[in-house]
Amino acid sequence: MGHLGVERVLHLIRERFYWPHMQEDVEHYVTRVCRCLKNKRPNKPVKAPLMNIVTTYPFELVSIDFLHLEKCKGGFEYILVVMDHFTRFAQAYPCRNKAAKTAAEKIFGDFVLRFGFPTKLHHDQGREFENKLFAKLQEYSEVSGSHTTPYHPQGNGQVERFNRTLLAMLRNLPEHAKTDWKASLAKVVHAYNCTRSEATGYAPYFLLFGRQPRLPIDLMFGLTVKDQSPSHEDYAEKWRTRMTEAYQLASKTAIKEGVRGKIHYDKKVFGAELNPGCRVLVRNFTERGGPGKLRSYWEDKVYIVTQRKHSESPVYEVKPETGKGRVKIIHRNLLLPCDFLPLTSEPEPTKSGQKRKISHRKQKEEESVSEDE
Repeated sequence: MGHLGVERVLHLIRERFYWPHMQEDVEHYVTRVCRCLKNKRPNKPVKAPLMNIVTTYPFELVSIDFLHLEKCKGGFEYILVVMDHFTRFAQAYPCRNKAAKTAAEKIFGDFVLRFGFPTKLHHDQGREFENKLFAKLQEYSEVSGSHTTPYHPQGNGQVERFNRTLLAMLRNLPEHAKTDWKASLAKVVHAYNCTRSEATGYAPYFLLFGRQPRLPIDLMFGLTVKDQSPSHEDYAEKWRTRMTEAYQLASKTAIKEGVRGKIHYDKKVFGAELNPGCRVLVRNFTERGGPGKLRSYWEDKVYIVTQRKHSESPVYEVKPETGKGRVKIIHRNLLLPCDFLPLTSEPEPTKSGQKRKISHRKQKEEESVSEDE
């Protein structure tokens, strides 16, 4: 009858039947056993505890991502965002496409030559970053790869947050300038880099270069640089002292803000931890095309948890219960425990399929006999 929840099903049954512990049985069946569990969205989505990424020096971890916009003059419709995790310093490159070659040219042919090789490159598992070209370039430059779990953009949250800020700044451009947003992109990003970050307490520009930038307002009022040095040695000593203090304060502030954000986020944590052997459903992202209004919320295939990637990580490795299919690395938020669902079994071959195999075998035998003759 297409149940509409525990209470309504229980009401229908009570009008006709009775047995001890009826309410517990009905609730258990509807919420954990019934096959419709694979199709419906949970009333309260799973939310695993937040895990913060901690960095201690510039370019220890550089996050990259592509942002898709309306096409502007020159055929540009993508922005490659490159952001240092420690300083929050960002660069944005307008692109006509998001091919692997385009991304490699911008990162290894421009960003790296300006700021040096990062220790790690962090990204989602897009094909423009997960390919043989990037693998070879990272191998030659000894840059480690780091990526998020599939369909979990929160794993690259710093860049995702900057994308939102960047879009808001470009959206505030005059209407005539929006058709050529490429011309304003560098100015907008420079304005962001010169603004104090709440996460570190410093402007990204200052943490990277060790000095405040000269802005148009300084030129208008004729302001001069106050921190002058009589020699290169004196400047280097002052710079070292200043940056050592700035890095320490930035690290403390970033850790403090990270803890504060984690406490706020973890208030809404819901969902138990999973252990090896648990049966789970995986969020259905495989089907494409159409509005997907009637698409099942979970994949039909049941998976088994094989291991937890780290002791405190919300990332798990799962494999199909039938043993056929590839192993997946999935975030806890995209998994649903389903230990009470019926066991899945491989479908037996149909008689027609058997006949086809037999006829195909006979045909091969006949062909071999004719060849011998």
